[in-house]
Amino acid sequence: MRSWMALLALVAACGFTGNHKGDGGVGDDDAPNEFPFCYGSFPKVCFQVAPTDARTFTDAITVIDTASTMQCDQGNDQKDHYCVVAGNGFTINNAQKLAAHGSKPLILLSTTMFDLSGDIDVSSSRNGIQTKGPGADPAECAMGAPPVGSSGGYGGSFHGKGGVGSEGNTSDGVGGTAPEPLAPFPSTLRGGCPGGGGNTIGALGEGSGGSGGGAVAIIATQVHINGRINASGEGGRGGPGSKSGGGGGGSGGMIVIDSSMIQHDSRAAIWANGGGGGQGGGTGMGGSSGNESTGPSVGALASTGTAIGANGGGGSVGAVLMGGTGISDAGSGGGGGGGGGGAGFVHVQGITDLLIVSPTSIDLPPL
Repeated sequence: MRSWMALLALVAACGFTGNHKGDGGVGDDDAPNEFPFCYGSFPKVCFQVAPTDARTFTDAITVIDTASTMQCDQGNDQKDHYCVVAGNGFTINNAQKLAAHGSKPLILLSTTMFDLSGDIDVSSSRNGIQTKGPGADPAECAMGAPPVGSSGGYGGSFHGKGGVGSEGNTSDGVGGTAPEPLAPFPSTLRGGCPGGGGNTIGALGEGSGGSGGGAVAIIATQVHINGRINASGEGGRGGPGSKSGGGGGGSGGMIVIDSSMIQHDSRAAIWANGGGGGQGGGTGMGGSSGNESTGPSVGALASTGTAIGANGGGGSVGAVLMGGTGISDAGSGGGGGGGGGGAGFVHVQGITDLLIVSPTSIDLPPL
């Protein structure tokens, strides 16, 4: 069912703005003279020359490296902080996917309509197109308390707190404890935070924590969503083949849709859920890695491996912002499970259905 939402909030609160410096437009007085064409509010992006060409894609899968000066617009005032891909119109068709990785968060900007019928993937995924989404695991992420003994690592915290790792068999330690989540919406576009590693990291990364989800902002006068936007966290790695803890799942990332008019149809799905914690390892058998979210209402379930290590906790989903605690079910000689990743941040004003958006959309910070 088609639903229109005319979101006519003041620019100071949120919403697309397209102003030419000197035309009397609101919100562009502080733009440098060399960047007179400004759009959006979180963040505001100002260009030397307004985008004139429509942005379309021909391949089934397009992958953007946000650190690439060839793929990211260089004629704007945010190029040092974000990868901006801009057009006078922006279309991602059904059966097309736009994925991204790299050190900078991704901004997709249209001076007119943004039409999404395909997929945008900025998640971090062990088996996906990219293992780390754009802008994931930034330096601002706080570290939690590491595990003691053969226990599992903590889940990553962002909007929601990551889950605690569980102990290994015979309770020989304490699971990793996640840092506190961020209470308000962050003041900048940024990715989610990683889970903590188990007590032992193997030569191939076994037992390491999953990366947080990446970050994407869509800025446009109108946005039509009949596709999927995923910024979920990576599952933690299972512990190596010894009595060892599994890694915690990464937190969800960030999705911002900055527009004064948003239309969504039946295929719309927007989510930034946490990754599942990895299973602890046991003597001679490594643990299974944590699962990852595949939709707004489909959380990353607790790991369910056949090793003797304890299973990890599930990732956040829906209104449950906190990641699950690692499960205390280790067999003899098994290590603890990793905690599940906490929720990321989503802002898409006017959509409240948790079957479409996860976690619940919240307001942007005051400008």
